[in-house]
Amino acid sequence: MSPRTKMLALALFIAILLNFLLYLTDTQLNFGFGRFSFVIITTVLLYALLTRITEKTEKSWM
Repeated sequence: MSPRTKMLALALFIAILLNFLLYLTDTQLNFGFGRFSFVIITTVLLYALLTRITEKTEKSWM
């Protein structure tokens, strides 16, 4: 698996875990589709952040 795929999988896992924790605490998000849109936005942001970190660490190792 490529590093980008690993980062996407990690971001999805964290977002799903966050969604589950929000469900357990019965947190209500009052915007758009609620929890679903929050998970999608969180996944995209985490993926972008993690890929940037991966690219910077790969450049520093070379």
